[in-house]
Amino acid sequence: MSALPSYEPESSVPADLTEALEAFRVHALTFRRLRARTVHTYLWHLRRLLIALPPGAHTGAITPEALRNRLQTEEARGISAHTLRVQCFALGTYYRWLTHTGYTGPCPLDEIRAPRRPATEREDYAPAEADAILRLAREAAMRPDATRREQFDYAVLAVLRYAGLRRGEVIVLRLDDLDLERRRVRVDGKGGRVRTVPLLPVLVEVLQWYLDDVRPFLPASEMLFANPNAQRQPYMGITCEKVIERITHRYGNAAEVECPHMPHRWRHPYATQLLRSGVDIHKVQKLLGHADLRTTVIYLHLLVDDLHDSVDKAFG
Repeated sequence: MSALPSYEPESSVPADLTEALEAFRVHALTFRRLRARTVHTYLWHLRRLLIALPPGAHTGAITPEALRNRLQTEEARGISAHTLRVQCFALGTYYRWLTHTGYTGPCPLDEIRAPRRPATEREDYAPAEADAILRLAREAAMRPDATRREQFDYAVLAVLRYAGLRRGEVIVLRLDDLDLERRRVRVDGKGGRVRTVPLLPVLVEVLQWYLDDVRPFLPASEMLFANPNAQRQPYMGITCEKVIERITHRYGNAAEVECPHMPHRWRHPYATQLLRSGVDIHKVQKLLGHADLRTTVIYLHLLVDDLHDSVDKAFG
C-alpha cells in the first residue's frame, strides 16, 4: 500500500485536536476511501470550524445552537453558501467517524439543514457540442502527421464522451480493467465503489485503435493512459488531474464551444442521451456511480427545450 498523503496541521491547533484530525484523516483515506483532495478539503474546513467552536467540539460536544451561530457568523462575513455546505459535509463525515470511535451522541446536523445550493443555471455541453469537440480531436488524431499527444488526447476525450467517467476515474484506469471482447470496463469510483460500465461499439473501436497503434509507443506502465510526456516511472500514468483538464480546455476552445471546459462537463451529454432514449434513472445512477439517487436527479436536469417538447406533445 502506498503511503498516505501527509497532513501538516497549523502550530496553533491544540494537540488533542491534531490527534483527532489525524485519526480522521487515516480513517477517511483507508476505510471510507475518500479521495486525497476531498480529505484535504475536509480537514481544512474542520480545523477552522472546530477551533472556532467551544472546547471539546472535536469529541462531539457541539450543540445545534453553537453550530447554527457559527454558520450565521460565517454567512455574515460573506462566506458563500457553497463553502458553508462543504463545511457541513465535512462535519457530517467527521461525526460518522466519531461513531466508529464509540461516540453515541447526536449529530448537530440532525437539527440543522445545510445552506441551500444557489439556484444557478448549469453550464453543460449539449450532446451536439460534445460531439463537435470530439470530432475536432479525432480529425487531429487521424492526420498522417498527428503527434502521439494528439492521438492520446482523442482517446481520453472518447472515454469521457462515451463512458461518462469522472476525471479521477479515467486517471486510475488500468490496462487490465478493459474487456473489449465483452465490451465493458471496470471502474474504481468514488468512495471505493467499483462498478462495471458497458462500452459502446464506437468506443471499443477507438480503444482498440489506441491499444494497437498508440499505446505501444507510450511509456511502459500498467495504466491505460500513460502520459506521452512522461520521463520517469512515477509519472507513467496521468498522475496530475490537470492533464485531463488541459485536454478538455484545449479542444473545447478550438471547437469554439462557449462553455466552461472541465472534464466533469462531459458527464452531462452522456447521461442526457441515456435519459432521452428511455433508460431508467436508477440504471443511469449505477452507470454514473452515484451513491444517492438524489444526486442523479439534480445532475441530470433536462434541457428547457425538452420540457417545451413534452408540453407540446401532451397538449398538441
